[in-house]
Order: sequence, then structure tokens, then C-alpha cells
Amino acid sequence: MEQNTGKFRKGNRIQSVSHSRQDRNKGDRGSIVRRPDSATSLLGRGERDEEVVGISGWLVPWEEWQHSRAAFNHDWLKNHYLLALEAFLNVLDDLVENQELVQEFVSRLLPEWELRRAQVVDLAERFAISMSPKALFSTQPLLNCAPSERDCLGLVADAIWREHYPVQRWEKDLREAISGVDNAYSALRHSLELGNDTKTVPVLRESRAAFRAFRNACSHLAQAVEVLPGTLEIL
Repeated sequence: MEQNTGKFRKGNRIQSVSHSRQDRNKGDRGSIVRRPDSATSLLGRGERDEEVVGISGWLVPWEEWQHSRAAFNHDWLKNHYLLALEAFLNVLDDLVENQELVQEFVSRLLPEWELRRAQVVDLAERFAISMSPKALFSTQPLLNCAPSERDCLGLVADAIWREHYPVQRWEKDLREAISGVDNAYSALRHSLELGNDTKTVPVLRESRAAFRAFRNACSHLAQAVEVLPGTLEIL
């Protein structure tokens, strides 16, 4: 049976808290609960994932965050947006000829950042809440603990996590990376607005430095998202 495990490390011992897919797929009354469209909107490419877990019928916090991260960073940023940007820069560098790509990128693909930006901002805001081991206390079996015990133990688990991992630095680096993309994007749009309205390759080459700066900022953002941990664990 497929397992999803949150790991607690104590010294050299590893204790795992597992939630079987069969158990997680049961709602309050033991029935299979399917995620509504709003919960799948970040999965990318129109894919519908029918896996729903947790007592409330939603993915448990760390799984939902991981789904969202994969959709943004892997599916969109690294394997769609950056690839298109690299192909566009190859045209500007006269390595290939593709006027259709030029028009498509400037008019439709480049503005995708404005639509997707909210997703990575949301990832940054939910990271600590979703990936802290404190989140385990909102799911079974720890949900059976008394509320006062859950609150106390959850705070202890979160404090230990923050003591042994650079959580604040991760969050700071991610916020700065988002800001870096915003700034590079604004500079690029400003450069394009100053140029000729006819977006031919020779005209766009005048903004090549701004396109490269934007590409570099997007790559840095992808790295800042990728470095975030993918498991629940504390020392």
C-alpha cells in the first residue's frame, strides 16, 4: 500500500508518522471525497487529481503544499516558462530563426508571470505552516490528542524544527527571489515599451540584456523554491 511519511529524527533514531492512502481517502463518514475544482487549480496543465486525503476531505497540509510547489516550479516555471524563455533567447542570439515563437512569446508567454506570481507568493506564505511538523497535529492519529496537548506539543515540534533548520533563511531567500523576478520583469516591460511597437527580432534585440536578466531571476527563483524541504522532519 502506498505510504506518505512524515519523519521525526531523534538522535540517530528515525520515527515515521505514516498516513496510508486508504485511510486518508476517507472522509468523516468513511466515503471517498473528491477535491473540488478550486483545489486542483494549481496542479497545472488542466490535470485533475482525484486523490483527496484528511478528515476534512482535503489533502493534508504538507501534501497540498507539495502538490502546489510541483505544479508551479516543476510543471510551469522550469519545464515551460524557462524553456520558452531559453528558446526565445536563442532566436535573439541568432542561433535559430523562429519569428512565430517571437510573436507568441512576447504577446502570450511572457505575461504568464503576472498570472502565476500569486501561486509562488502563496507557496512562500504557506511554507512554514504546511511543512512544519506542527501540521501533523491537525491529522490522525495525533488529532485524537486533547486540544491542549496538541497545541503544546505542536509548538514544541515547531520550535525544534526551526532550531535545527534554517527556516527563516529559506523564507527570506524565497521572498527575495520573488522580488527579484518582479523587478526584472518590470524593467523588461519598461524596456519593451520604450522600443518600437513592431516586435521584430532586430527591435527586440535592443532589450536582450533585460531578457537575460529576467531569465536569470527566474532561474534563481526556481532554485529558491527547489531548495525547500520535501519531508516533515526534525532532529
